[in-house]
Amino acid sequence: MAKRADIIRKTFSRIDEIYPDDDSLNMSAFNIENFIDDAARWVVMTVPVHALGQGEDFSAATHTHNDNGSGTVALPQHFLRLISFQMSDWSLPLIGGLYQDDARYRQQNNPVLRGTPYRPVVFVCDGGHTIEYYTSATGDIKAARCFAMEKVGDDYPDRLEDITAWKTAELVLSAMNDINAVQICQNNIKDLLQLL
Repeated sequence: MAKRADIIRKTFSRIDEIYPDDDSLNMSAFNIENFIDDAARWVVMTVPVHALGQGEDFSAATHTHNDNGSGTVALPQHFLRLISFQMSDWSLPLIGGLYQDDARYRQQNNPVLRGTPYRPVVFVCDGGHTIEYYTSATGDIKAARCFAMEKVGDDYPDRLEDITAWKTAELVLSAMNDINAVQICQNNIKDLLQLL
């Protein structure tokens, strides 16, 4: 996987930026490979939705539709984040999505407070295995896209490589208990996130 190797190289480069002359830093004691996937998951959950690219289409996923206009849709394996979702009778797609622990989740049982075709609401439920939608008369999915990933592969978005390298460096340096170096990584991550 070339993308994974690129992120490892960039991570070493970022750590070298923090320790340009320090030969005593023993990076071989830490397997950077163990930190990349955790860093990438953090990045995917933190960046704006538009930075994730097209994602994966799951509009043909199994789903159930109830008489009251609500329903559930199965999410792909290794789901991380909802990019967009639209039922055929909604006037616009929903970008992003809410999670089951959000206070608005309980409002969906109330026909007055729940989402509408003009203000759709979707909740990611069951630990990221399904989504629940509301107020769809047809129950037909028009479009559904999400970001799913188990490990960083070649389909990982290019624009997230630098942030992921800095986050990986932060996790490695955090394991080494270097608070000052971790702060440098966090500042660089914050700067890169503002550019997205």
